[in-house]
Amino acid sequence: MKLSRYNIEKKEDKSCLIYNTVTSAILELDTDYEKTYYEMKEGKKCSKPDLESALLEGGMLVEDDKDEFAELLIRNKIERFADSNLTLTIAPTMACNFCCPYCYEKGREYITMSEAVQDQLTSQLKEKYQHIHELTVSWYGGEPLLAIETIEKLTKKIKSVLPLGCKYNADMVTNGYKLTRRVAEKLKDMDIHYIQVTLDGSKQAHDSRRILHNHQPTFEYILDNIRECADILNISIRINVDKTNINEATEIFDWLERYGLKGRVGYYLAPVDDINGVCNNHICMERPQYAKEEIAFYKEGIKRGFMYQGVKPSNYGVCGAISLNSFVIGPDGALYKCWNDIGYSERSIGNLEKGIKLTNKFVEWLSYDVVKDQECKDCSFFPVCYGGCAAYKNKICSSVKWNAEEMLELMKEMAQ
Repeated sequence: MKLSRYNIEKKEDKSCLIYNTVTSAILELDTDYEKTYYEMKEGKKCSKPDLESALLEGGMLVEDDKDEFAELLIRNKIERFADSNLTLTIAPTMACNFCCPYCYEKGREYITMSEAVQDQLTSQLKEKYQHIHELTVSWYGGEPLLAIETIEKLTKKIKSVLPLGCKYNADMVTNGYKLTRRVAEKLKDMDIHYIQVTLDGSKQAHDSRRILHNHQPTFEYILDNIRECADILNISIRINVDKTNINEATEIFDWLERYGLKGRVGYYLAPVDDINGVCNNHICMERPQYAKEEIAFYKEGIKRGFMYQGVKPSNYGVCGAISLNSFVIGPDGALYKCWNDIGYSERSIGNLEKGIKLTNKFVEWLSYDVVKDQECKDCSFFPVCYGGCAAYKNKICSSVKWNAEEMLELMKEMAQ
């Protein structure tokens, strides 16, 4: 047996924390067990059966002949090219009631999906996907709740053509402005149980960025909606941050407490990235800077009694853009692989009426190599990011590469 190459160690005064980036397992060792662990790193056999058992369970100890990197690549391909599941990201409309400055969807045609396009989608499902065991639909936009009637109609049509026994999952990304209690009940009836809503930290930051077309504020209006719907839907708040609002981001905790949402909704921090050139005046943070700010944000949350989920287990680098059975569907019926591409006709891989075209873009997505360079191959954090987002020409590493030790401290604190 040998120690996993994906173990990350953090020494403390009287103990040592071990974190495995494949399984996300964490193990705390006292001084005696720590000594044995480091003897194992030097090639000695484990002298403590209970330690060996714990390391095996956490994926921190593997067979001598196991090629962990090769196994990760195989798992990536198995998941990407699995044929039993289908994932659809559907934009029922490209219209939006907000005019956010960092939006990468500006300048696209604001249309709503017609009955004809809806029927084309259900025809494709009926003709080509009667073998699937699970369908996951993510409602996107634009602002999807501007087309709630379209979502209702299309949901019924989709469910009517699914094969017997096929599991149906649905979620939605919304700005939350139209998320009334009545709408939430409709979404629940459609089996849309998970909702992501964006709030940009403080009221001041949010209301200077996520505004209506008439420049009216939206922050407290959205919080009112979330409060009314939190007992109906599983809501997670995404806090977009860049250099202009990161110092105010922790104010979100004040507002969540004020609105009685502590423990009732999830939350997570997300950096604004330069998708389609949205980072004007260099406002986006480099990952090392974001990693530092991320830790400070979650530390404050834990201090205030908010839950912290920690680093998620590896999904083996699976992303819809590079997976065989995953598509993004525009309101006009155009097909894409990545939801950043929606509305850009030159990035389309076909349409619902005529099907997929074997364009260079389609081939490029499916032939994507998660190992971009030797640095990624040698990196202990490879299972976390698998070389970064396939949509970016330049590699963007996960923030955990720079704040892993601090993250371990936070996860340890939450476990106590």
